[in-house]
Amino acid sequence: MNGERITVNKVNFVTILSHAADTEPLQKSHTIDDLLRQSWGIFLLGAGKMFAEGSPDHSRTRRFNDNNLINNTASHMKKIKLLTAGLLAMFAINFASARTNVTLVLTGSTAFRNATVNAIQNILNPGYVWACSGTTAGNIGANQQVFVGQTKDGKYNVIIQTAWAGSASGIYAVAQPGAQTLIQVLGPLTGVTYNSNAPIGTGPSAATLTGDSTALTAGGVNVGSVDYPSAATAQVALSDIFVNTSSFHGPGYNTLADTHVGVVPFEWVKCAYTPDGGTTLVPTGYPGVSNIGIDQAQELVGGGLALSQFTGNASDAGVFVQCVGRDHDSGTRNGAYADALIAGPFEASVIQYQVDGGALPATDGSNPLSTQSAGGGVIETLFPWPVETVANETRVSGSEGFFSGSNVKAVLNRDVDTSAGNYIISYLGLSDASGVDTDTNSADWVTTTDGAGNSYTYKPSLNALTYDGYFPGSAGHEFEPPYTNILNGQYSYWGYEHYLYNAASLSTDQTGLAGDISTQLKSEADFGGVGILLTAMKCSRGGDGAPITVP
Repeated sequence: MNGERITVNKVNFVTILSHAADTEPLQKSHTIDDLLRQSWGIFLLGAGKMFAEGSPDHSRTRRFNDNNLINNTASHMKKIKLLTAGLLAMFAINFASARTNVTLVLTGSTAFRNATVNAIQNILNPGYVWACSGTTAGNIGANQQVFVGQTKDGKYNVIIQTAWAGSASGIYAVAQPGAQTLIQVLGPLTGVTYNSNAPIGTGPSAATLTGDSTALTAGGVNVGSVDYPSAATAQVALSDIFVNTSSFHGPGYNTLADTHVGVVPFEWVKCAYTPDGGTTLVPTGYPGVSNIGIDQAQELVGGGLALSQFTGNASDAGVFVQCVGRDHDSGTRNGAYADALIAGPFEASVIQYQVDGGALPATDGSNPLSTQSAGGGVIETLFPWPVETVANETRVSGSEGFFSGSNVKAVLNRDVDTSAGNYIISYLGLSDASGVDTDTNSADWVTTTDGAGNSYTYKPSLNALTYDGYFPGSAGHEFEPPYTNILNGQYSYWGYEHYLYNAASLSTDQTGLAGDISTQLKSEADFGGVGILLTAMKCSRGGDGAPITVP
């Protein structure tokens, strides 16, 4: 703690100490060592006075009147007060200096990133600063964030970095033994200082991204599309799937602590379209496409099927419906496949597509967060996703897809040209699904609060499909919370949100900070209407795609 600077606020123990000692107020800025020396000096001063003057001789109190007795007692009470204040000040300073600096890196699920980032913000004291990737400041749904601040319980000064790139990718990052694959986070940082909280004082944190000297702000400054990536090792992964659904478990992998922090629902969503090459644009998607069954889902990801199989209109037979989806690291994809029984031969024959105008994917060793793109404009052609290496696994043409649901959402908001014989359906977490042709009719919105008291308004997508005949919500609010058909076990495209880490690789302080985030996340897993509290569920399942049981 030598040389550590703290700010002394008027309302704190140091001020109390000054008043108690009848001394001049201490200067507003001191090192902890300075304050300890002054506190100890005042403590010794008070003790010396008491010993020098001795205790009041109550055997002589009859020689004084009542007023003299009161004055004598008050004088000694003041000295006791001085001693107590000195001790309290030293305890307060020692408490402040006991805070530890902790860095924690989180990765994994893009579907649950909004709730996780909000939970991080809610454990931090006011005065924290942060940054996010992308073009929108303050975006908790960005693929990357970095926070600098102090926890509300006063235990930790923190740097928390996030990089959301898929559930299975997150599992791989924390489960692989030995030297882990580094992930790309916002950083490195310079000029890092931490705000302090009562009893020592309050003040803002500060930090600057080294890349271009961008200062983190209270509002979450945006830094473009990952302009300043820093290689880091992840300690915590959020996953929409069980570890044993991924490829990264068993002999040769670390055993991970697994805490269920909520339930994450998903939806199948149709694309906007144009029937005439772009002259007429229909953002609400193709009419008559309202439901997808398990058999249709299997055919869709197996290469595609005729549009007439959705609409029942023979005239639609010439349009081919294809899937633009996620890479095999995605929990959204793994959940969709598991629930639709797409495994074994089905999964081996998966064909997902890339669309014209989008940037081709990057492979391991580069930075996919800045190179993948959904493109823009009318979609005329689709082609199988090219061969790609993801999480150290190389899959054949057609097997992979986007690393993030935000790119799939962007594709679905583009108009696909059905006159060219193409149409698109995909799967998304609700935070992305609600951004596909968002319902603008306020009568369809739901305004409520989550488990932690955060108020939100959920606006559903007009392009969401029922799954196997069921919608996730209830009559009148079919695609909005509280998702009655999920709670009761009728709508099955959902999974548990898993909070995962290798306990053996975390320091005591990292484990403590990770636990704080986990606890907060459990209380607000329904943040923004894109998740469900565990306590609200009236059914359960033992694995991804496993039978649902009640209770």
